[in-house]
Amino acid sequence: MNPSIQIVLQFLLYTFSVQCLGNLYVSINGSPKRYDIAFGSTNAYLYDSDGSIQSLKNGGYLVFLGNGKLALSTSPGYGFEMVLSTDCNKGYKVSYKGTSLFYLCENRDISILNACPGAQEASIIFDGIV
Repeated sequence: MNPSIQIVLQFLLYTFSVQCLGNLYVSINGSPKRYDIAFGSTNAYLYDSDGSIQSLKNGGYLVFLGNGKLALSTSPGYGFEMVLSTDCNKGYKVSYKGTSLFYLCENRDISILNACPGAQEASIIFDGIV
């Protein structure tokens, strides 16, 4: 996609406070395999152009805790953005406060810090219409 068009689309998202429905996955970089990001029985989420992502199952919001781990909170966490993947079949890469590099831990936790056992570089994918 032309970078100018992407900038205009991002501007429109923020201007009109667009909400988008989709599923979240985590994928180890270099691997085609994707794992659901599910807190409960569904991986359906609502992305808001204010930079928050809300679980449709329980209404909680995705946040990164002080220890770097992804969790759900009753209060919104801001700073999430959707970036069109270079491979359009993979949906949108999620970035958080400017970084799209995450870590998938041995126990399947997702972290923004490379501080968990068995951490592997990973991407978070939003599969929906933004």
